[in-house]
Amino acid sequence: MNTTIRFGKKISLPPTSIIKHQLRMMAAADSLVVSLLDVNLNSHDKTIALAKLFEDYKMPVDKSNIIMHKLRFDHQNV
Repeated sequence: MNTTIRFGKKISLPPTSIIKHQLRMMAAADSLVVSLLDVNLNSHDKTIALAKLFEDYKMPVDKSNIIMHKLRFDHQNV
């Protein structure tokens, strides 16, 4: 007879389709960062381009902040 002791609450996971969608969105955001780094734009033009994309595709603010942070970080390392 096996007895297992569990501590804490059971955490519910989102459906697989939502996880796949989030992974696709992260991959798309990473490819956007790479493509914007390849184009020779100054930071003001990159900000305008990202703002237009976020407005058109209704991307949440937290995602846009992550992408902007990646752009600044990658640009400093190049």
